[in-house]
Amino acid sequence: MRVRFFAEQHWWYLSFSGDEGWCGFALVQGDDVLDAAREAHALGINPGGEVFGVSLPPERKPPLEWRHRLFTQKQDVKDFDSAMGGRGRMVSEKGEPRE
Repeated sequence: MRVRFFAEQHWWYLSFSGDEGWCGFALVQGDDVLDAAREAHALGINPGGEVFGVSLPPERKPPLEWRHRLFTQKQDVKDFDSAMGGRGRMVSEKGEPRE
């Protein structure tokens, strides 16, 4: 893991997809989405494939139990959405993870 000694980084919601569709999501810190994807790779939680990232607002830091882990179940997305205030941004109208 890299140690940083400068400005606080953003938290990123990273959604991963591959040939078989959605592979999971992770919450990591980074300066930008590319840096966050690199951090996920360094942590061993990037399953490969394509990545889509959304920067979380600074006041919406994820709970400790949600940080630096790969979540692969669709229910995890619903649970995370509820934990972050249930605004439905991570879940589609059908309750599926947004890709």
